[in-house]
Amino acid sequence: MSETDFYLQGHFPAFSVYPGMLLVEGIVQAAEKLFTLSGRPEDKEALRTGDWAARFLRPVLPGDTVELLVRLTRDKSGFAVAGEGRVDGELCVKTIMTVSRPCAATGGAT
Repeated sequence: MSETDFYLQGHFPAFSVYPGMLLVEGIVQAAEKLFTLSGRPEDKEALRTGDWAARFLRPVLPGDTVELLVRLTRDKSGFAVAGEGRVDGELCVKTIMTVSRPCAATGGAT
């Protein structure tokens, strides 16, 4: 990421930081890739139907490299995706997304 990247223009102009929603979107895309690799493409759509929460712990600055990690966890409604982003080993964002599995009989979420 560089200060000249279009998504940083106007986002806290005096102190450029990477937008938090783009960090969350990166975690969502990493989770979708995890589901795609699982061989169950219907699980990829499940991510778009669940609830999520994010916590931002430090700003991501121009020139930083963010490493993303996602993993499946169990929760009271079935399962969830826990994600985190780190810069130089330091946690910058963590998320939890509850996942609603598609219903095979109706094609809708359960």
